[in-house]
Amino acid sequence: MSLKPKSDRKPTGQASKPKASWRSPAGRPESAGKLWSKPGAKEAFVVSRGLKLFISLTLLVGLTLFFILFNLRGDAKPTVLVFPITEYAYPWSPNAWATQDAAFLESVGKASQKFTTIIAENRQDQSWNDWLKSHLSKSNFVAGGPGSAIIFPQYQSIAVYISGHVDIDYTGSPCLLFPQNASSIQSSNEEGAWYGVEPIPLLEVLKTLSEGMDSRKKNWWSREKHKKLIVLDIGKQVPRLQMGAPSSALHDSIDKVVKSLSDPNLAVIVSHGPNERAWTLPERGGSNFGLHFANGLSGAANERSGAGSDRITLKELVRYLEIKVDQSAKSQLGVSQNPICFYGGTNEKSFEIAFAGSASSKKPPSTRISLSLDRSEQIDHAWNEFAQWRRSMVSLDPWIVSEVSNRLANLESLLVAGPSYTDQLNSELEAINQILRGVEPVVWPALVDGQTRVMELEKVYESIENEIREKVIAWLDEKPLADGKPL
Repeated sequence: MSLKPKSDRKPTGQASKPKASWRSPAGRPESAGKLWSKPGAKEAFVVSRGLKLFISLTLLVGLTLFFILFNLRGDAKPTVLVFPITEYAYPWSPNAWATQDAAFLESVGKASQKFTTIIAENRQDQSWNDWLKSHLSKSNFVAGGPGSAIIFPQYQSIAVYISGHVDIDYTGSPCLLFPQNASSIQSSNEEGAWYGVEPIPLLEVLKTLSEGMDSRKKNWWSREKHKKLIVLDIGKQVPRLQMGAPSSALHDSIDKVVKSLSDPNLAVIVSHGPNERAWTLPERGGSNFGLHFANGLSGAANERSGAGSDRITLKELVRYLEIKVDQSAKSQLGVSQNPICFYGGTNEKSFEIAFAGSASSKKPPSTRISLSLDRSEQIDHAWNEFAQWRRSMVSLDPWIVSEVSNRLANLESLLVAGPSYTDQLNSELEAINQILRGVEPVVWPALVDGQTRVMELEKVYESIENEIREKVIAWLDEKPLADGKPL
């Protein structure tokens, strides 16, 4: 018997509506349905997950490959190889503060983290060619720099900085003067040789440097050859008549040599202009050009140009040196010093050298000159002794008097030439004091060499004069007169 009221009973003959089950799609709203329960949804879900996984793996592999290639591109920092030549002895002026310039350039490069500096070791008994090539072939001498690209440079830059004496020889060719050592002393008697130095044509030096820089490893993406910068920090040597020609012709001859190489990827910066000298700043512990070159390469050249980029170009560096070096020379010394850039190609084409560093890298050098009051007083005393020595002697060899006077003047240059010349200063001062005290054993090779060469020249002139006289007499004896009779 049913307990439900009759009004709630279903009409007879109508089928009962089945009860919705949770297992059936009709048992829940459409919005609450599961994705996997819709027709074809399971296959779409699998495809979506596969696509996402494929994209993720592709990005991961791509980023990994990019990271590997980016690191394989090599050192982004260009290298500056520095050759400070300091072994000059009298009668050559000291290459003042060359070692300190190299040390400052190295410290600035480390502070800016934009370029690397390699300082060449002492030459010892190596020939000039072997000395240069041994450093040009070092594994850490690499090219770098921005190279006009954001990620993969089109080219790489590399630089060599030489600090030494350069002048032109009797043929009018510029020469880099290497101090004589055991490997070069045998050529000192050859034609054109100078006492105490080995003059090497600048053309040969630049060829050696250029070929060594070109041989450095080139990365696979670089479409162009290395851009090469050679810096000649020269001009500290006082011009002398025995060099064969006025120094005003030096820059013209250097320009001809650089252009004769016909290398559009080469630029050569000279530290001073015609009829000028490269000046030192002893109170700052370096040379005028060397200090500004280091600061300019570390980022000051880029800030000065106002270009707003993070890269230092050759023209920015040259312009910076032209302004700052001359300003410093005029304000502190009252003279002019205008660096010049010569280009190997027909066009003055600039290139990017390095990334610009921060302003904090342009700190002044830590080295400071401390003039020894003791040494200064000893030099003054030697001058006074020299004056008394001349007055006390009844007969003096003019050659020796001139030599002692010149060496005393050279002592004043050594006094402010930097710590590298301390030993030479002490030995020269001791040698002069021995001469003034009448000690005989000390005889400078320069004195003997000079006297010997004077005697050799007298013999040569005498033989030439006799030969000319004989030829003139023979010619006059054979020449007929108008009437057919001999003269």
